[in-house]
Amino acid sequence: MQIQPLTSGLCIRPQASVPASGAEGGDRIAVGERPQELTRVTLSQLAARQGKDLFGILNEALEAVRAAPLSELDQERLARLAHEIPKVDLHRHLEGSIEPEVLIAVARKHGLPLPAYTVEELRPHIQITPTDKTLLDFLKKFEPIGPVFKDREVIADLTHGAIGDANKDNVKYLELRYSPQYMARAHNLDLEDVVKGVFEGVQRAADDFDTRVSLTLIVERWDSHERAREVADLAARHRDKGIVALDLANDEYNFPPGPFAQIFQDAKKAGLKITVHSGEAGPADNVRVSIEKLGADRIGHGVRTYQDPAVEQLAVKTQTPFELCPTSNVQTQAIANLESHPLKRYYEAGIPTLVNTDDPSISGITLSGEVALVSRQFGFSLNDIQKMQQFGVTHGFTSEESKRELAATIDSGFEKASRSLVESLTVDELRELALKGVDAGPGTGAEKSARCEQIERELKFLIQE
Repeated sequence: MQIQPLTSGLCIRPQASVPASGAEGGDRIAVGERPQELTRVTLSQLAARQGKDLFGILNEALEAVRAAPLSELDQERLARLAHEIPKVDLHRHLEGSIEPEVLIAVARKHGLPLPAYTVEELRPHIQITPTDKTLLDFLKKFEPIGPVFKDREVIADLTHGAIGDANKDNVKYLELRYSPQYMARAHNLDLEDVVKGVFEGVQRAADDFDTRVSLTLIVERWDSHERAREVADLAARHRDKGIVALDLANDEYNFPPGPFAQIFQDAKKAGLKITVHSGEAGPADNVRVSIEKLGADRIGHGVRTYQDPAVEQLAVKTQTPFELCPTSNVQTQAIANLESHPLKRYYEAGIPTLVNTDDPSISGITLSGEVALVSRQFGFSLNDIQKMQQFGVTHGFTSEESKRELAATIDSGFEKASRSLVESLTVDELRELALKGVDAGPGTGAEKSARCEQIERELKFLIQE
């Protein structure tokens, strides 16, 4: 952040908590009134030294900071802030969420084969590297993982580890989706045992972590419709084991959603929520079919929806959320690069837009990292990111009681994180960021000028001995 002198020349508007001055020019903060050391002292240090209530003074400034583009922050501050805020991830595949450390620990515990047993040697086998450029490269990373799902106990251990990693990243609500067919394939496991193993891992995690978890079963598009029906029935039977939804995933281009409509309609009648991978590798019309024919409550990805304005407007009209996964969308070439990603377009169009990880261990990412990434790329503010997290709560497949509690957790966590950010700033840094927040926020020119004046006045009161 480039620092500008705290001498804007703006006049000061009165406020009850901060004494007002009479003349317009008399409330400007002149250089002579401000020791040079204030450019280095953080606001928390300044307030402590002067015995002042920082947030009893900085009302307008704090509000403006929350509206400021987070791209104005340096990389270290943005990363710290992105980790501190409580987050929601609604699109995360369990099979792609097993970090190398967890995979090695479980493989050693159960005597399972891996291509390597050190993190650095294993990483290129299960994680995207700079030389991996295609969807095929991405999918190959799953090959060493499938054989590790040896039995119910292993599945429970891996599930517990995946939730633990999300918890370390300050994810407060997590929806894990998984394919019981994929997990069962290598060792010909019973699908019932797969479901029970995952649920046991979730139950253990509930005792160890404060991340709430819901589960979604995946129907694989390339399987037979009989198998798809079997998975849908399995999900409906095990709603008492944390399964709340059914998903349709994998080869979207060759297996569009239409033929699965009846299976998903029946699943919805059975009480399951519906999310469908659409508009990722396939055309925008797959999104329309998923909403209108399959009864999709949410769309997995939806990246290509912008290619058909009518479908984009359908998503706006129906308020169907899009589970976007920026890094994964680029790695799988659903979109060419981050600069052309439609995340901001959808957000500004009024589609409930969610930032998720997809397969964090394959992509080598965290949700905190994704939040920082899109904030820097698209200039999102703290208010924008908080709104997205609340979208996640509102459209999460969990109980109304859980939603109320999560919403309160999100709000209090963002308040704490925004205050922590302000405390880390110097007076000049705060002023620059707050004025950018005023500029980015709503209001007429006169209203913005008045807000800037009030910020100047708050800062002057703060630095006065």
